Amino acid sequence: MRETDENYESEYETTRRPRSRGAIVVMAVLAIGIIALIIWTVIMRKSTYTSWESLGRTENIPNAVCMETDKGYILYNNDGAEGHDAGGHVIWKISYDLTSPIAAVGGDYAAFADRGANTVHVTDGGGSNNVINVSEKIAGLSVASQGVTAIRTDGGDYDHIYIYDYSGNMLLDIKTEVRKSGFPVTMALSGDGRKLVTSYLQAGQTQAAWITFYNFGDVGQSYADKIVGSYSFEDSLIPDVRFLGNDRVLISDDKQSVLYKFREVPEEIKRFGGDGVTASVTGRGGYFAIAKKLNDGICNITVYNNNGGETASVETGLVYDTMNVENGELILTGGDSCVIYRKNGKEKFRSRLGGPIALVIPSGADAEYTVVEEGATEVIRLKTGEDTVSE
Repeated sequence: MRETDENYESEYETTRRPRSRGAIVVMAVLAIGIIALIIWTVIMRKSTYTSWESLGRTENIPNAVCMETDKGYILYNNDGAEGHDAGGHVIWKISYDLTSPIAAVGGDYAAFADRGANTVHVTDGGGSNNVINVSEKIAGLSVASQGVTAIRTDGGDYDHIYIYDYSGNMLLDIKTEVRKSGFPVTMALSGDGRKLVTSYLQAGQTQAAWITFYNFGDVGQSYADKIVGSYSFEDSLIPDVRFLGNDRVLISDDKQSVLYKFREVPEEIKRFGGDGVTASVTGRGGYFAIAKKLNDGICNITVYNNNGGETASVETGLVYDTMNVENGELILTGGDSCVIYRKNGKEKFRSRLGGPIALVIPSGADAEYTVVEEGATEVIRLKTGEDTVSE
């Protein structure tokens, strides 16, 4: 047996100790990096950008209307439409000849028609141009994320909502009598094309809005006319009906908004009232926002998640033209002015841009945004300095 020696080190111990020191150094470096990242994140969350620089500018098609999509945005006019990614690059084009174009978007798909005419053009986000013809005058459109298209027509005493698949095969004809059901106001298809929500106005001695929920799936087959829910709102006109994701529906009039869960049949989740008149509603990517205009001209805008939980609230005196929610951020534009609020409601950016502004969306890179203006699109990077640089 060997005697114990305090200074004795085995070969194993001798070779292990340098690796332990190295591990400590690596852990220290990682810790410093994590702390630096946390500090940088906190600083960035508190930073308010007051200027910007241009990273590139391209001309838009003339007299274009802008619509946001899941991947970016669409520009359309009387002669055709272009699909753009979030960085402003053209990814598809289609041509048509419309006098008074209306449009709808769902996922990568979009539909275009002449109001009062009989032809609908549907594209898959890749440049195809499928045509659907109907016999009555077209009054409204809605499209799902796989190309299922709802076409609302005006037939005089009777109205129709025709549901078509992307290939142009009619799946369903929903016929309503104006005398009984009232006048159609708006409609919305779910992303999977299996559900539809409509808003009608019944006008008589009293005015009432009727919201009807349709389910075209297996559950809906057990219900008369596939109607799985219908609700009346007295003394109301409901002009805004939208799907938030595949199983949330938000309806809004000038007084309140109501959030429903709609997986198979509708269930009310929450009502949003409050002071003021509803000025605008928007929703995207798991969030929605409701703006209430108060008597003093101030707008109170509250952002919620799709379960109805409040995430941010801001007050603004900006007379805005557009309001949208991007990844939980609230973006307001008015004329050539833009204000962006962070997820926590703190102001992130305030400045004048090239204007007049149609849309502002994140470009995909940190602190970079795509600004769709009248006549041009510009990608900008936000800055904390004072100089604004435009190409």
